[in-house]
Amino acid sequence: MPPRINIPPVTRIVLIALGVQSVLSAAIRYRQWTANSEIVIPYLNLIPQLSLVYPWTFLTTTLVESNVFTLSIACLTLYHGGRYLERAWSSREFGKFLLITALVPNVICFGTSILFFALTRNERWTYVVVPSPCLPLPASHGVGWKQTDPSLLPGSCPSPAPSPSKSPSSSPSASSSRRTP
Repeated sequence: MPPRINIPPVTRIVLIALGVQSVLSAAIRYRQWTANSEIVIPYLNLIPQLSLVYPWTFLTTTLVESNVFTLSIACLTLYHGGRYLERAWSSREFGKFLLITALVPNVICFGTSILFFALTRNERWTYVVVPSPCLPLPASHGVGWKQTDPSLLPGSCPSPAPSPSKSPSSSPSASSSRRTP
């Protein structure tokens, strides 16, 4: 009997979208590549000047990776983190979490690029492609893990057990004479 891979539905959909969009981006880049060209895919990547024409790029740019190393990190994070968080929360809550995680950094990046353009009047700020678009996912999964498992917080390790011998400072009379701020 072959091993069964059990992936929750939202995690499965996001993993498939990440793979398909990254392969599509790589295929377009490979097809249009020349030695002196910068390839921009405005209908997949967030480019501030063109994103008002392609509004879905605020969501899709999070799921497009341009190199194998970051793609593997994104896939591993989504696979392990998505399985854990989607089971700890519900599919609906995990979907909301991913939606916010995808939108907020991209909207901030869009606003920052437009602000820099307004301040400098340099049009290159409006053609900046979002660097490492999948970076918010591992960071947000770390926050999600800490929210669901408080034992992951720093300083939450149990303190060592007190020794059975009694010291003079541990007697009730010694502790009552101390002042507390």
